[in-house]
Amino acid sequence: MASYPYTDRYNVWPGPNSNTFTAYLARHLPELCLPMPANAIGKDYVATGWTLTRSPHGTGIQLSVSGMLGFLVGPQEGLDINALALTVGLDPLGLAINLPGIGRARRP
Repeated sequence: MASYPYTDRYNVWPGPNSNTFTAYLARHLPELCLPMPANAIGKDYVATGWTLTRSPHGTGIQLSVSGMLGFLVGPQEGLDINALALTVGLDPLGLAINLPGIGRARRP
């Protein structure tokens, strides 16, 4: 996608990286309905400064401060808090929690 803003940069942590690119595509092509896993470091890296945007899945909204601090809320995503590119969250519809480094944990 020619409009991707980070073509000249790549950083494993906190981003931009390959997860940042995938999340960027998902935000701009909401028909993909692409859920990004909680342990995808870089998925929340959104520009610099304060940014309010669509969630990668396309059903919620995300507030990000340079990808280092943020919140995401939506019917499919639940509620996520992002700090230092690590995600902790709740998914009440899927009865799951999102944990840093582990991803989505569900009751068996």
